[in-house]
Amino acid sequence: MMELLPPVGWADVATRHDLLALEQRIDLRFDASAERSDRKLDGLESRMEFRFAAVDAQFVGMRAGFAAVDMKLDLQRAELIGEMDRRFRTQTLVMVSTFTALAGVIVAAVRL
Repeated sequence: MMELLPPVGWADVATRHDLLALEQRIDLRFDASAERSDRKLDGLESRMEFRFAAVDAQFVGMRAGFAAVDMKLDLQRAELIGEMDRRFRTQTLVMVSTFTALAGVIVAAVRL
């Protein structure tokens, strides 16, 4: 078994105590790294929440703008329908009057 050891002195061979101490140091480094990552992720999360809140606020403003446009379009539509109704009535009255006058002219021409 001794021949399998590398050609170094006994001071270079790690003991169980050395390995436990190394494990503790590695654990501390991993814990510190995990804490730094957690802090970075928490900061990122808070920045993202702030930005999403800003985007949500913009959407609220856009919805209000669209509501105003919808109201304007509804008003214009109502005005257009009213104007078309008035013009169709006028056109119908003119056509009925014209046909009545034309019928009167035809009746008068036939009586001659």
